[in-house]
Parts: sequence; C-alpha cells; structure tokens
Amino acid sequence: MRSADRIGRGARVVLLASLLAGVAGCVARQEEPGETSLAVPLSAAAEAPADPGRAAAASASDNSAPVAAAPTVTAAATAPVSGSTEQITVLGRSFTGLWKVNSPKRLAMDVGLFSGVHIRYSGETGDRDICELRQTGTALDARCLRLDRTAAGSIDGNQIVLRSWVGPATLILKASAPTSSALTGTISGGALGTQLTGGVPIHATKLTVQGSGQGSGPERPSAPLLRAVLADIAQGHLTADRYAPEAAARLRRNLDDMRTDVAELGPLKDVTYLDQLLPRHPFDPRERPLEVYRVDYAGGTRLCGISPGPPAAVADVVCR
Repeated sequence: MRSADRIGRGARVVLLASLLAGVAGCVARQEEPGETSLAVPLSAAAEAPADPGRAAAASASDNSAPVAAAPTVTAAATAPVSGSTEQITVLGRSFTGLWKVNSPKRLAMDVGLFSGVHIRYSGETGDRDICELRQTGTALDARCLRLDRTAAGSIDGNQIVLRSWVGPATLILKASAPTSSALTGTISGGALGTQLTGGVPIHATKLTVQGSGQGSGPERPSAPLLRAVLADIAQGHLTADRYAPEAAARLRRNLDDMRTDVAELGPLKDVTYLDQLLPRHPFDPRERPLEVYRVDYAGGTRLCGISPGPPAAVADVVCR
C-alpha cells in the first residue's frame, strides 16, 4: 500500500515538474556545474474549492511563510476585514504593467520511491517570460506570454500570491516586492491532493514601454514579419513557406480560436517592441531569441513573440 502511495505521489510530482519546466526552465537530466539541489518534501494540499475564482480569492489569506523577507512598511493604510481579525495592508502603489520574468535556464528533477523528490536548477538564469499584471484594489491577475492560462491572486502589503490552474495541477507564485519595480519569489505547485513545499526562484522587473511614435528608434526587422503573421491569423490561413514546420503545426492547432479572438479586438493599430526572451529550447544553438511585442488593437491588446528564421522566415511564434 505504501509503495502504491509513493508511486502515485511520484506521478503527481512528475506532472508538477513538467509544468515548472515550461514556466521556469528547460528540463535536463544530467548534473550540471553550479547547480543547486533542492530537496522537496511532499505534503497533502488543502482541498481546493471547485471554482478556481474562489480559490484565487482564498489565496489572500494564505499564511505560508514568504519566500523572501519583505522590507519594513513605513507608509501604508491598514484596513480591517469585516467580521474577522485578519488585516490586509494596502500600499499606495500599483503593480499594473508589463513585467519581465527571469528564472533558471535549466531545471531538473529526480524522483525516487525511497529517496524522495529533488529539484535541481542551474545558477545561470535567463529571461523566460513577459507578463501583463492588472491590479484592482487588492486583487491581481496576470497574463503571461508562455502560460496557457491566466493567473489570479491577491496583494497584501508587499506580498503577492498568484495561482494558475493547468488541467489537474496548480502553479503557485509567491513573491515579495522590495520596490515598486521588482518582484522576488518562487514558483511551486500542487496536483491531485499533493503539493511541492519548495520552489524554483524567479525575479521579475517592471518594463518601461515607449510607443512607436515616442522616440523608440527605428523599427526592428521582426516587426513587419510579425504583422504578416497577424494578417495570416486574421484571415485564418497560413502563408506557405513562411513558417518552420513546428511553428506552423502549433499555430494550426489554435488558428480558429486565435482568429475569433482577433476579430473581437477589431482592427490592428500598432506593434510595440518590448524585449527579447530565451528561445523555446535555450540550449539549442540553432534557435534565436524570441522577440516580444505588445500588439494594440482598437478593442484591446495582446502579447506576441516571434523568433525569425532561418531556415524559414518564422521559426517560432506565440500570442496570448
């Protein structure tokens, strides 16, 4: 019975580690110089509410220890919660904006029936994602370029908790904000009644974005290529020989949904370059960085990343 339980927990951890790899780094099985080895005990996760929205709201009362020490709050308003002794600290600043997420380039895991679970991550880091955060009072939601689902959570003083449901698993970001333009924390997760009590470190910095008409300099070569891709999406048809086979296959899987989303946003207005991210496979020397843009439509915005070829003009593209 114990062996079956260990095997079941190991399977759940494999699922979680795969999700962490997609967000925080590239999975590798070999020991690398300078890696940090983190023993990750498993614990039973609290039963999650059936409604993810309620679970996100419940994260405001999460009493877990913060992943990084928060600075002393010197100018803050503290409001009592009706019917409870719990207090939520509200700072006079906003986290709304675009954030670049930096994390280990390589993530590895070892799962043993008797040795437990160990997560290894490299000391070398890279820019993995760009996320748009939107704050309303103490509520916070996030849309990230490389995360299929949005994340929702809350802010209490300098502490942030965000959760995203991916199938049966939950990704959890816990971070502190040492300044109004930086976040430091960890990404962990839970699945099917089990949660990881350790996590992968991340650091995020807030981007200062200039519009194309505000002295941002000449347009990057990838901008016209991105516009061509957006035109293909709007038409629901991919131009032959424009895409690498893998990029074309990924686009075709979601082309109908993407076309519907774009149609609801109205005409394309502008594309604004944000920054470069690591390619999909950071250790493949053939892959070039992903160039990320904010795409402005008449009725809203999207985030899109494009990696120009060779061999094809578009080696990789992703939009959220």
